[in-house]
Amino acid sequence: MKKIAIAITSQINLITSISYLEKQYGSIDKLDLILIVAHEQMTDEQVVLVSNMAKNIFSIQKIADVRDALETYKKYRIKIKGDLFKYKKINEIKKNLDVVLRPYFKDLQNIDLLLIRKPSRFSELFLIKYIVPISISRIEDGANAIISPYIPAYYKYKAHIKKLTGIFPFIFYRLAGCGDEMTFVYKFRSLPQVHSIQDGSIDPHLILKNFKKIKQPIDSGKFKEIKLLFLGTYDISIVENSINAIKKDNVALELLKKKYSLNDNEVLYKPHPKTFINMTFDDYKNTINVCITSKKESLMMAEHLSIYMAKLKWVVSGAGSYSLFVISSMLEKVEPVMIRYKDNSHTKKQYDAANNKYIEVNKVESIVV
Repeated sequence: MKKIAIAITSQINLITSISYLEKQYGSIDKLDLILIVAHEQMTDEQVVLVSNMAKNIFSIQKIADVRDALETYKKYRIKIKGDLFKYKKINEIKKNLDVVLRPYFKDLQNIDLLLIRKPSRFSELFLIKYIVPISISRIEDGANAIISPYIPAYYKYKAHIKKLTGIFPFIFYRLAGCGDEMTFVYKFRSLPQVHSIQDGSIDPHLILKNFKKIKQPIDSGKFKEIKLLFLGTYDISIVENSINAIKKDNVALELLKKKYSLNDNEVLYKPHPKTFINMTFDDYKNTINVCITSKKESLMMAEHLSIYMAKLKWVVSGAGSYSLFVISSMLEKVEPVMIRYKDNSHTKKQYDAANNKYIEVNKVESIVV
């Protein structure tokens, strides 16, 4: 029986991972599945939601929450960097770190396959370091996975330098001491394939089938007239910036209403679930002039809600939203619309890269506000 660990970053990440495994193996019934919660930005409420989904819908009973281990690891890395030239001190710190972290990973040994979002992010590298899976596959999810290259080029250069220990002993020591970002490149010589609904390795029909298994109670009557679904993508740590971002969303919504000749009751705004890390429902509910999801609905997946929107024609979001492409693939009559705000340089990079990657595949209409 294959032992497979799914390192989730969101609820949709779980659904797409399961759909990928079903296409590869025909069924997940004969797989030994473990759910790993490692994303530092997932709230406890979100973890409960995704854990219940894993247990009740997909019968995954093994769940490893390693968020505390990740935070501990970050603190120890700071100590290691602070004692960079004290070799004995570094070794002592690493030994102590292993003693603290190993218990988190007692059930995560002998893993045949690890499904992750992107193995060049800190949290994913951390998992690879302590799980040491036989193989890795990427499941596309979110801006980091969709837009960035598989692994930044400078990590590859570091890996080559690390091999030249005779010529660059100092650089080797420095990288060996705190260069955990190279764990992946140095150990795994061949880069695993990225699996996506775009290349057919994740079947949108299986995704739809799995979403229909979800029994979260909602007021489906609320969604009957919705023709445009707007997904907020902002996850900013400062509350004031988040509120300003939502005000920009409202400007975009007004433009979209005019563009598609829509009334307020035909447009639904759903904020990103991670908005609630630094904001409350009351912070934004009076800022938006169209229909908005309730707090409970805001924590649910947009894909799940979209199934109840019989008149849905457009789904709108930023370049970093994987839901934009999942919904439009899952519901064939729905057109994706990608939006960018002119004054956000970070968003521009995401937008331009996503345009280059998806515009022809999805026939995405793009709008700059």
